[in-house]
Amino acid sequence: MGRVLKPLEKMGLRPVTPATGLPIQLAPNQTLHGITYTLPVASAQVKSALILAGLQADQMTRITEPIATRDHTERMLTTFGVTLKRQDSTLLVPAAQSLSPADVTVPGDFSSAAFWLVAGVLVPDSQLALSEIGLNPTRTGLIQLLKRMGADIPVQMHQTSGEPIGDVLVQTQSLRGIDVTKNDIPAVIDELPLLVLAATQQKGSPHYRGRRVAR
Repeated sequence: MGRVLKPLEKMGLRPVTPATGLPIQLAPNQTLHGITYTLPVASAQVKSALILAGLQADQMTRITEPIATRDHTERMLTTFGVTLKRQDSTLLVPAAQSLSPADVTVPGDFSSAAFWLVAGVLVPDSQLALSEIGLNPTRTGLIQLLKRMGADIPVQMHQTSGEPIGDVLVQTQSLRGIDVTKNDIPAVIDELPLLVLAATQQKGSPHYRGRRVAR
């Protein structure tokens, strides 16, 4: 909770009691202030909290990421009429914005599909088609890493607005060991156990770095 509350306190949020865990009691706030904040550790959850707070702030909020993280919040808010700007690794959140209703298509969850994806690669004589799943590039690191391991995974994208959606074909294949660095971790954060499972069946010795990002 400290990762979330520390920057929010800089914006003017006031916890009534020390926030060492849940539940947290918060005092009413008259005004939130826009801040410039660099995330010490890549975190889509902290980024999203700051974006939502920034929409109600009294001035621009600037959020800098050390490594790009998933952008579901940004895509959804843009669909609802919010203006967000990107300057390299910094996200700019203009102050005092409101949301407008919109129709959205919710894709199949990639993390749920990932179990079938890895099973299709590892289980002998498998051939699977995973349809209409979310293929946001900030979430599909597992596919990219499996490809680096030598897997051939065809993807067919659908024409949609907002979240990218598509079909994935997977079949039994041999894998080879690769190096996984801290820059790979954010896009595969929820699928790390499956990535390790795949690594137990590959040829060669894999190397994993940047585990601190996964804490």
